[in-house]
Formats: sequence, C-alpha cells, structure tokens
Amino acid sequence: MIRAKIFGVTAGQNVYIGKHCSLKGKRQITLEDSVTVRSYTQIWSGDGKNWSRF
Repeated sequence: MIRAKIFGVTAGQNVYIGKHCSLKGKRQITLEDSVTVRSYTQIWSGDGKNWSRF
C-alpha cells in the first residue's frame, strides 16, 4: 500500500493487485475498473511519450 502511494497508483473499482508485485519506472500508474494483476507481476510505467508495460 505504501509503495502504491509512492508511485502514485490510482485504481478504479474492483481492482486486485496480487502479492509481491514490483512497480518500476515513472510515477502515476492508472488501473481501470475490474483489473486483476497477478502475483509477482512487474508493472512498468513510462513518461506517457515512450512506453508502458503491464
């Protein structure tokens, strides 16, 4: 939860982020409604110009 706040993660309703997920890259990651992120997933965020990888 603290890491999510540091990276500026915002999420819609019914979002589940599994355990041991790794947040990388720039800040401000947005997850839409009803998204499930599996455990041990790396969530990468670009600067909006180059790339984003989930």
